Amino acid sequence: MRLRTLPAPPVATVLPVVTVLLALMGLTLAAPARAASGPAVGETTLSGPGHALVGAEIGYLTATVHLSSPTGIQVGTTPMNPVPMVDGYPQSTCPCVQVVRSAPATYPQSWGWLQVPLVLTSGTAQDGVWTARAPVTASSAGTWRLTRVTLDGAGQAVDFPFARARQPSASVTGTDPVVLSVTPVTHLPVRAGASVRYRVAARLRTSGEPVAGVRLGVFSAQAECTDYEPPSYVRTGADGTATWTMSGRSPGSAIIVWRPLAGSGVRGTIPPGESLCSETFPYTASMTAVPAHARVRAGTDVVVTGRLSALCYEAAPVLQRLVGRSWRTVNTSTTRLSSTASTSGCSYRTVATPRRGTSTYRVAALATLTGLRSAVSPSFRLTGR
Repeated sequence: MRLRTLPAPPVATVLPVVTVLLALMGLTLAAPARAASGPAVGETTLSGPGHALVGAEIGYLTATVHLSSPTGIQVGTTPMNPVPMVDGYPQSTCPCVQVVRSAPATYPQSWGWLQVPLVLTSGTAQDGVWTARAPVTASSAGTWRLTRVTLDGAGQAVDFPFARARQPSASVTGTDPVVLSVTPVTHLPVRAGASVRYRVAARLRTSGEPVAGVRLGVFSAQAECTDYEPPSYVRTGADGTATWTMSGRSPGSAIIVWRPLAGSGVRGTIPPGESLCSETFPYTASMTAVPAHARVRAGTDVVVTGRLSALCYEAAPVLQRLVGRSWRTVNTSTTRLSSTASTSGCSYRTVATPRRGTSTYRVAALATLTGLRSAVSPSFRLTGR
């Protein structure tokens, strides 16, 4: 099994990325910004939780923004970027802020990007102060910057980005953060269509203590750790573990586990807390190989076609010839994928060029980093005359 954390996208990308947070307050007066329709962004601040976060504790980054508009600031569901469903919410509500950690993650299972809706806390929709609370944990430690404010303008996002020098910032500190893990309970591999049982666990990184009662979202992805689907939820027991079963009706090659934090703050907060992706293709794989001809003139190309009955993401079947007692790769194949995100398999095509006499060949798919198990076709013979 290969475990990897979900990649943190760049500042202006589609996928969420949250990390550790805490402490110190930072204030910045943003230069007034104004869209053609009239809304303006005034004084903007960002502050941290005010203390160091420990273990599974949840704290908050708090942003305040002075917004004004002759027609009133509208509340809608247009996000800054298209975002996947997180914790049951298809997208964040705007007006909203984007908060980004400016330094690399201290803990790899944390995210470094937050989109949080603003709520009117004083004044009016025409001229008032709006507040956003972004939940963070000990794994979110670092310096965070408020990079932009986004309004909802008749179904269209209206962005107010901040120049780097004018971005409000706040520091977050934390110790002994939550670390997630996932391991198969079912003995692998299994036949396609079978269910697979997994154990998910939450422990503290430094002390190793189990984290009981934490709610985790779990789902299977077809091919990559960048897919997001509505999860099912489990809650860890006294030993910090819970079990989750991947149905044979919804197979996947990657199991994604996250600790949702949106339920602790404002509805629509993007994204969740700590997260982990386990790329483990749990199914047996098989190869077929059919040459177009068995006997040809020596040096003539023979087309060999077949099918890999497994996940094809990153698969690269190769043609091999038996030399003595060893198989030697003699040609790579061109894999025609039925779908890179499908577990149903794909077809391939390659070319063999037999020498004079009879040679023995096979096609092999080597194990990949995404969890595909190695598979080989039955051997076949080609004769060059």
